[in-house]
Amino acid sequence: MRAAVIQTFQLGHTYDRRRWLFRDVNLVIEPGDFVFLTGPSGAGKTTFLRLLLRELYPTEGQVLVLGQNLRAIPDARLYRIRRQMGFVFQDFRLIPTYTVLENVTLLLRLMGVPPKEQRQRAIRTLQSVGLGGLWRSYPPALSGGEQQRVAIARAIIHNPKILLADEPTGNLDPEMSVEIMRIFARINAGGTTVIVATHDDRLIRLVGGKLYAIERERVQLVDQRPINPSLLPAEVL
Repeated sequence: MRAAVIQTFQLGHTYDRRRWLFRDVNLVIEPGDFVFLTGPSGAGKTTFLRLLLRELYPTEGQVLVLGQNLRAIPDARLYRIRRQMGFVFQDFRLIPTYTVLENVTLLLRLMGVPPKEQRQRAIRTLQSVGLGGLWRSYPPALSGGEQQRVAIARAIIHNPKILLADEPTGNLDPEMSVEIMRIFARINAGGTTVIVATHDDRLIRLVGGKLYAIERERVQLVDQRPINPSLLPAEVL
């Protein structure tokens, strides 16, 4: 077995000690996996992703990301793990007064990447999601699907090893939802581990990958299929 990208040991979380979202979760996510996390509203999908980012500490158990126990990492060094991850939100979370280019390069600026390289990497990344010509635009002028693709470009511009997405198609129409899954499949084909929280069974059936369900305080692997080849460009088939 390859070294795990994410591993949990007896993981459990509750907000009030009366109702547990999940308990005793032991799972392994390997490099290059495409994972769906599903369950009804309120089941704990977003909480699970927040635990992987260490936005929350688990009530019990451990989370290892890239071999490191998140509970043991000092706050001052947490950025080293987070910079190997990308996150896509349902509501885009773009800065409306920044251009597309400025939104996408935000992390690179924080990392001290030279401006010329920032622009080159941003335009190349925007081209990869079909938005190469919109880098001067502002988010309010874009459609929902375009804004989500900008958000994806922002999340992958630093070549993360792990991409997390929380209901990334929740505000999109069915056609654009499929396009977003196509982009995720291409990112995954490049070696990035992709974890998508969604309740959209149609997209899960379309894409394939590993399916974990949160139900009755458990997170269980309930299905595993190859990625749908129709979502991938010919050069990776």
